[in-house]
Amino acid sequence: MGILSKIKPLQNAIVDFIFPKSCLICFNTIEENSKSKFVCEKCFYNFVAADDSNEIIDRLFETYHPDDIAVSEAFSLYKIHENDFLQIIHAMKYENLFKIGYEFGQILGEKIKKQTNSQYDFIIPIPLHSAKKRERGYNQSYYIAKGVSQVLHCPVNEKMAFRKVYTKSQTKLSLQERHQNIEEIYSIIDNESLIKNLTLLIVDDVFTTGSTINNLALKLLEAGVRKIDCATLGVA
Repeated sequence: MGILSKIKPLQNAIVDFIFPKSCLICFNTIEENSKSKFVCEKCFYNFVAADDSNEIIDRLFETYHPDDIAVSEAFSLYKIHENDFLQIIHAMKYENLFKIGYEFGQILGEKIKKQTNSQYDFIIPIPLHSAKKRERGYNQSYYIAKGVSQVLHCPVNEKMAFRKVYTKSQTKLSLQERHQNIEEIYSIIDNESLIKNLTLLIVDDVFTTGSTINNLALKLLEAGVRKIDCATLGVA
């Protein structure tokens, strides 16, 4: 076992020498001490920081009545339309590079740790419909959640919420229709004793209108959860 433990790092070093890891954005070689395994230092520090929690939450007021906003705090790493971070999101979701989610999830976890005193009972990755998960092979939000979990020392729970609808556009619905539509999208575990008074952190890849996250948060609050925050890698 001792010999194998020495051989593995040597094998990795040989592979990295023959096939050096290239930045997903500029394709330059990623240095060994780079902050990311997927992005070079220059590109990494060119990412534009996302807005603060209040500004992200304000987006929900464009879609929801104040009484229907179920998220208390929102955390995100980067804006995705003012730099190249969208390429990272795309690679994570569609190029089988789910490990990106774990790496940047850890970075997101460090940001959350610095910006809130909230103690979470569980981290909830936004559920994928089972058919979509079979198509893609994985849920990228789960890997982001695992990265956050590593930093916050909080368990990931995939069993609390399920997505019932494969695709359901919300963009053309009124506020009342959106609220009614919540019943069709998500299903929450039918066990009040397991979720009542919990504090949860919902994790997704990108915050756009916030409808996906807020819809799930509303269902969880209706089921008895006490407080819900959310976290994403990017803000669109």
